[in-house]
Amino acid sequence: MTVRSIALVLLWAGILAGCSETTRSHQIILLTDLTGPQAASGEGIRLAAGMALEDMSSALIQAGWRIDLTAVDAPDSAAALSAAVSRIAARSDTLCAVLHTSTAGNLAAAEVLHAAGIPAVLPAETASFPKAAPMPELLWLAPEAGRHGAADAEWAAAQGFTTVYLLADPEGRSRAVGDGFRLRALQLGLDISEYELSPDRRTSPWIPPLRSAPPQLVYSAGDLDYAPVLLADLEAAEYNGALFLAAPAAQGLPSPGIHSNRIALYYSPAAQGIEADGPTGFFAEDFRNRHGVEPPPLAALVYDSVTLCLLPLMQGSAADIRRPPPRAEILSYWRSGAEWKGVAGEYLLAGGRPNRVPVLIPSKELPGRWIPAS
Repeated sequence: MTVRSIALVLLWAGILAGCSETTRSHQIILLTDLTGPQAASGEGIRLAAGMALEDMSSALIQAGWRIDLTAVDAPDSAAALSAAVSRIAARSDTLCAVLHTSTAGNLAAAEVLHAAGIPAVLPAETASFPKAAPMPELLWLAPEAGRHGAADAEWAAAQGFTTVYLLADPEGRSRAVGDGFRLRALQLGLDISEYELSPDRRTSPWIPPLRSAPPQLVYSAGDLDYAPVLLADLEAAEYNGALFLAAPAAQGLPSPGIHSNRIALYYSPAAQGIEADGPTGFFAEDFRNRHGVEPPPLAALVYDSVTLCLLPLMQGSAADIRRPPPRAEILSYWRSGAEWKGVAGEYLLAGGRPNRVPVLIPSKELPGRWIPAS
């Protein structure tokens, strides 16, 4: 395991008597690839994380905090990764972790940190959560899926839909698309009724309430393979509104056999990967000016990930003995339903809903995405 402590230490604004939980040094741990074929990208990720800490240094000093950023190399083997993360979790000074490894590595690390109660952020679009119990200490930033759902909500509002049934899987990309839709739709004043798709797709608990109070639009973020069953259920319920199929992953167009004489059908394909283009705009320019190289993909999300670890500490003084432990403050903020605009997009923290924090990027970046399905 390779560890590099960034020489950026935020010192106290003055000499404080004693050493309380909130005034001693705390660590932001960044788990990324510092060696091997992805070392160059990992170094860029480390630089992006350091930029976030540096940019908040003045405010942190004024609040009385001392924060270090420590980058830890992500080992290749599962056993070595588990050991490295276990050492991180055992440190009493670990404030928050940012995980930038492979999908499998992210999830393995998240489970260890979850058991230790340590807040962690995954700035990774491709991560997919297991079906096990949720991990409330974990934020998954889902830029691609989140902006997909948000853009669909803006389209629905522009078409005049006001009442919507939202159907999505309980976890994964489908959930992130659904959350993006729900959060933006609520901002726009739409009336949303939300239901989880059953894992076996053989039950439809949302059909009885739909019969009694049919919405104008049913928005489904589930797999397109389920679309024929969904459409048959709606027709059997004599539904006369519109069905919007949002593909959570690249699946091509819906089957030509999906059609209805009763129900208007719409479809939106999965958004193109944000990683392919990398960070743009003022963040990329700032990164180049500071470091003389191009930022790697996800650098902007890593910058925002570190900021999301630090934002909850900015209110009041670190020396206030009435403050809760800093980890608890972070988790409380993540569950608050707050809104925040970062460098990668607009964040809507899903209050009380662990694992689900979409990044809502304005839909103007996705022109012409809505394709009538029939």
